Amino acid sequence: MHPFFTNISGFLKTIVGPVNATASSEVDGAAIQLDGPGYQYKSAQVVLYLGAATGTAGTASVALQVQQSADGSTSWTSYTDPQGNGAVTDASPATLTATAGTSAATYNSTTGLLVITISGAPLGASPGNLLGYNGTTASVTGTGAGCPSLNGSFPVVSITSSGTVFTLQAPTGLVASGLSNGTLAFTSAAQQSTINVNLSGAKQFVRLAIVPTVTGSVTSIPVVGVVALGGSSENPAI
Repeated sequence: MHPFFTNISGFLKTIVGPVNATASSEVDGAAIQLDGPGYQYKSAQVVLYLGAATGTAGTASVALQVQQSADGSTSWTSYTDPQGNGAVTDASPATLTATAGTSAATYNSTTGLLVITISGAPLGASPGNLLGYNGTTASVTGTGAGCPSLNGSFPVVSITSSGTVFTLQAPTGLVASGLSNGTLAFTSAAQQSTINVNLSGAKQFVRLAIVPTVTGSVTSIPVVGVVALGGSSENPAI
């Protein structure tokens, strides 16, 4: 038998496509046999891809768990390796709001910071950390040829505790002043989380289980879970 491979590229399997996150029930991937004729998988890299959620005000998060079973069809249980790895959760649940009108906007051409004030705190008075989120502006007008370039999707840099003033990272060097009008909506940026799992203590079969959790009016989250398995084989091509 060939020695154990140190890489984990021996096997690649995509287990799910888009998941409708309005259903908070578990979505299970196909069973994967770890030990069979000519091969023995002992390690895995598990990746959770989470796209931008869609919908109105609410939150959404997705957890991915490695599960194990002796026969590949019954008695599935969560698996955690000796290092405590076995599950990964999207680190930035999507927070969304319906489009809100701006009451004031300023732009700094040197830093590219676009500061937008919205009456009524559309995400609530204490929206929390929005780093990693995008603010999408539209219909922003003003003086200067650079004004149209201030309409688009930009990373959120900061938000005041009152939930009314949002700072976005727009391009630098634009000629734009006297801004008025405009709207602002929020979506989460796509996320990717990765863990390495030691499968030496797992049962004969493993699978990935994806569990979405939503509140409010979130309608969907595109989710993909991928596992790459590695170990030893009598055929290096396996």
